[in-house]
Amino acid sequence: MKKRRAIFLLYLVAIIVMTGMFSMACGPTDDGRLYTISSAYDIGLITDDDVHTIIENLNSGNSQLIQSQYIENSLGENTVAAIKKYGAQHCADFIDDDIELVEHDIFIHGYYGKYNNSFAITVSSGKINVLDVMRKIKIGTNIFEISGPDIFIWAND
Repeated sequence: MKKRRAIFLLYLVAIIVMTGMFSMACGPTDDGRLYTISSAYDIGLITDDDVHTIIENLNSGNSQLIQSQYIENSLGENTVAAIKKYGAQHCADFIDDDIELVEHDIFIHGYYGKYNNSFAITVSSGKINVLDVMRKIKIGTNIFEISGPDIFIWAND
């Protein structure tokens, strides 16, 4: 009887550990989640007007939007850390390459405003080749061209 109980407890602990490891590797963090701008629009995190404003901010040439101190002040230290953690853990969701990243590999290049408790940012890593060619993107009624790092939406949980 004691042996069965010990085996049962061992299996139970193994299941709990495996479940925890799976959710850490595959699901969103406790802090939030990154979405591509198009997927954030598709699920209603941002509106057509928000996309238009994000693109205006991106194209404004306002150098303040890409200064690291401004980005950290706008997002907050905890949000910056959460974005880097999520980006390192989930980079495979956004790229085809099989690259392992750690948090200090993730760079937030720009901050383009807060929309319904979500933040528009550009994110990349020195270990990932960023397309530096113009790409035409259509989201809702907005059609725009972008080169460089993609636009992401950070949504707090």
